[in-house]
Amino acid sequence: MAIIALKAWYLEKYEPIHELEKRPHDLRLSRNSLLKSGLRADFLEDSEEVRGSVWFQRYLEGQPVEFYIEGSGG
Repeated sequence: MAIIALKAWYLEKYEPIHELEKRPHDLRLSRNSLLKSGLRADFLEDSEEVRGSVWFQRYLEGQPVEFYIEGSGG
């Protein structure tokens, strides 16, 4: 089965989608693993890259972390 990758952008603050998609994505997720509830998805990035990211550090500190996932609407 082929892996279908979706791009995801970390949302530190509100950005219009058309502006958001102009910057490089922060993550790639496996579409097949993504739950509709958004509670789980498999990362397609290297684990060291994820661990070193700003959003992951904020997650470890207990802060809310939000992403826009490609194709999820506006």
